[in-house]
Amino acid sequence: MISLLGSLDDPKEEEWEVIEPLFDTEMSDRVWGAINGSLPWFDLLYRLGIVERWLANGALADRAMWFLESVHKDRPDEVAKSLSPYIVRPMTWDLGLMRLATRLQLGSGRALFDLALRVVEIGTLDSHASAALWNQIADLVAKTKPDWACELTARYFDRLLNSSSEVADPYGAGGRIIRNLAEAAPERFAAELMPFALKAAAIDRQDPAHLTWNSQIYVEGSEDLGQSFSMAMEFAMRRLAENRPDSFQIYAGSLRASTFPTLHRLLARSYEANGERFADEAVEYIIESPSMLAGGVYGVKIDEIGQLIKSATPYCSPENMARLERAILEYRPEWERGDRRFSGFSQMRLLEGVAPSRLSDKASGRLRELKRKFPDAPPSDQTSGIIVGGFATSPIPEDSARKMSDDDWLGAMKRYSSDRPSFQSGDDIFRGGAVELSRVLETLAKECPARFANLIHRMPDDANVCYFEAVLKGVMGSYLDENTVADACLRCHKIPSRPLGRPIVRLLESLPKVPKKGLEMVAWYAAKSPDPESPHFSDLLTEGINSDRGAAAESVARLVFKSCENFAYFKPYLKGMANDPSIAVRALAAHALLGVLNYDRDLAVELFVDLCNADRNLRNIEAPASKTTLDARRTPILAFFLEGRRALLTAIRACLGWLPICKDRGLLQISRADERLLSSHYVELFLKYAQFAQPDILGIDFRRA
Repeated sequence: MISLLGSLDDPKEEEWEVIEPLFDTEMSDRVWGAINGSLPWFDLLYRLGIVERWLANGALADRAMWFLESVHKDRPDEVAKSLSPYIVRPMTWDLGLMRLATRLQLGSGRALFDLALRVVEIGTLDSHASAALWNQIADLVAKTKPDWACELTARYFDRLLNSSSEVADPYGAGGRIIRNLAEAAPERFAAELMPFALKAAAIDRQDPAHLTWNSQIYVEGSEDLGQSFSMAMEFAMRRLAENRPDSFQIYAGSLRASTFPTLHRLLARSYEANGERFADEAVEYIIESPSMLAGGVYGVKIDEIGQLIKSATPYCSPENMARLERAILEYRPEWERGDRRFSGFSQMRLLEGVAPSRLSDKASGRLRELKRKFPDAPPSDQTSGIIVGGFATSPIPEDSARKMSDDDWLGAMKRYSSDRPSFQSGDDIFRGGAVELSRVLETLAKECPARFANLIHRMPDDANVCYFEAVLKGVMGSYLDENTVADACLRCHKIPSRPLGRPIVRLLESLPKVPKKGLEMVAWYAAKSPDPESPHFSDLLTEGINSDRGAAAESVARLVFKSCENFAYFKPYLKGMANDPSIAVRALAAHALLGVLNYDRDLAVELFVDLCNADRNLRNIEAPASKTTLDARRTPILAFFLEGRRALLTAIRACLGWLPICKDRGLLQISRADERLLSSHYVELFLKYAQFAQPDILGIDFRRA
């Protein structure tokens, strides 16, 4: 009957009156499952105010969020309106807001996207979910909404700049995403991100500890994000100067007035992109800017100034040409004055940049003289001082790839097997390799999932793994049936080194119903895949989800939440997950225990004890005398919590989560600071269970911990 009611195309209020009482019975999970993802039921419950009531109820808010997530693609405006009142509520709603900003498809509707911007603005993501936010930005670019992606990136950077925080990039993908974003929407990128760059420059100018704006978005242990931002901004500003010179002028004045070296280099490189339009302005900039020809004071190298001169001098006025030539002939940098052997070298480089037809007889004679003095100097456009920036592109353009047969694809995978781009000379200087071609493959797999789900079975084991991963990503969310998707995953699972654990389990967990062979693969990765690598992330959860076993543990948790059938399958594996030798994996296994509470409370408590005892600092914790009642006077594990042992606090602080407890009911008196300290999957499990405990346990003052 429940399944029948859940499948109604036009449910009425009378049907709701039949279902509603079942939410307070043991059939609650089946009822939730029946209406989950049903647009007709959502429309009815939204109209009746039931969704609003659920969100206001702390005990039901989490379920309500899952319900909203299941329909947000088709009802983005209604979902946004439902969640809007909770944006400013601190802590209790942090996980829900993080889910909104990092899991929902923000491109579904502008109202939903604007809500995510507000989540970023209030700081909910300052220390959480940064990797997922980068994925959101990349997803918006892929779904042809790069303008929105620029807006989200700018809002995120501004928030962290204002709060003196650094941009986190735990996966190291931020640099690539930033570059792709600038390439997809250069003009909007400049419009949204240039104000951030100017603000960052102002902060750096006041703080001598910072040298460039890169420091404002510096990732500890890596300069990739900062360097990529500089490169992306240069790409965007050059495009702006070339295609929309009037818009570029809006920023040129601020760049020119700055004393910040990186901004001057950016201005010089942008002027060079449209020498005809900015000829006189660029020449005046070179002549009039203090110490510009000193080479390096403003961060602009002498060869880069030479390139700017080469771009501008064919078009500048005779008056400015005469002024520039006079300045060059008088130019003699400090470093040349101490050694006559090098005297005139910089002058030669600048004169080489001037259009030959614009040189006076005097300047031409001086250039010939200097070339005789430095006969072995390579031409200025071949010197190492010029760094050519750009983005690696697919070795096979997308238009050509669309015409390729399956055999053509197999041949291309064999030819382009290296991850490293092949930097060539000439027009093909930035031709990419397997990674870049795999992005084209992913795009086409999204368009024709059935074709590439079949092709994956013909791909050899030694093909670059990025091609397999591209197909798995491409078929995610497609119309393919569960067995076809599971077979594609099984093909990847059979690769000897098992390199694709994370994309496999994430694809399988996305299926409405996972076949047994899919569950078997998830269980294998949760139990047998290698340990996480040595810690190099800022928190355990990030370390865990970046390993195959940790990602599988997270998938098990989500699948257990989905259905009782999944719980029954994974039940034999849960004890091993709770006793996993890696604390990073156990941090994710804790989430699975929350799902177990829905089906077997006794097992949840037993596994929770194992989870704590797995840490050598948390040994010898006894199981509760009565598994269905926690009593502080005779239950060592509860006493352990109340005493606030530092070892446990250290462990749970690494497992940041949230406390879905209805504080409005006054059941728990927890301060904001205590919430931050105790907010974890461990404590969430304990408190969820404590709701079924004796009344005298509720209302504990956790500030004792």
